[in-house]
Amino acid sequence: MLNDRVIFAAFAAIASLVSAPAAAQDPDFARMVEQANAAAPAPAVSEIAPLALAAVQDIHRQSGICVPTAVRVEAPRPITATRHVVQMIGAGEVRNGWVAYGRLEGCEERRPLLLVVFRPSTGPLIVAPLMFGEAIANPTLILDARGPALTAVQAMARQLVPGCADDGAALTGFRLVSTAPDLGPDYYGVRYRGSWREAWTFAACGRRIEMPITFAADGQSGASYTIHAGEARVLD
Repeated sequence: MLNDRVIFAAFAAIASLVSAPAAAQDPDFARMVEQANAAAPAPAVSEIAPLALAAVQDIHRQSGICVPTAVRVEAPRPITATRHVVQMIGAGEVRNGWVAYGRLEGCEERRPLLLVVFRPSTGPLIVAPLMFGEAIANPTLILDARGPALTAVQAMARQLVPGCADDGAALTGFRLVSTAPDLGPDYYGVRYRGSWREAWTFAACGRRIEMPITFAADGQSGASYTIHAGEARVLD
């Protein structure tokens, strides 16, 4: 299991540095996004892959699970318009950010691995493995919804396992369930209209629980979310 707290903590540390981004149609915001991507274009897969492999190998060795021999990385997609990347660019922390999916080789894991990639203002490229599975929610939305969803999962887990006080509960994966017909296109990591549903898997009190979450774009680069605790499933 990947340590989901690492990248979330990095995002949370800079969450209040500058104001939230504006709508995509705002010319100043659109100009900033376009300029950031022109100044810091996406890194090559050949640059991402060895860093992804080293990070995953380190996590898996520490966890005592299968250590992959390679990570096949897909082309990265910019997440420049997401709230936290806008904040980090504004604070001079990074030049740009991307997400990419990677596939492990040499292990039985078949789900794609979501990678978050940053080009710092100084220093080498940063590649952080986030979670297994596929999602539309960008890392900022995952950070926003993770805490409330985890609280709902822990409450359910304690009913299943009376007396459990598992502080090690964690998000372990996600999958895309459905998209609404009005879901807008990806604009540098955000959706400005429409909704979609994902199912997130958590480990808590020795059980695996899948929690459905519906996201609805708010037109300002974010999204509201609804946690469907009544529809959660116990996987094992």
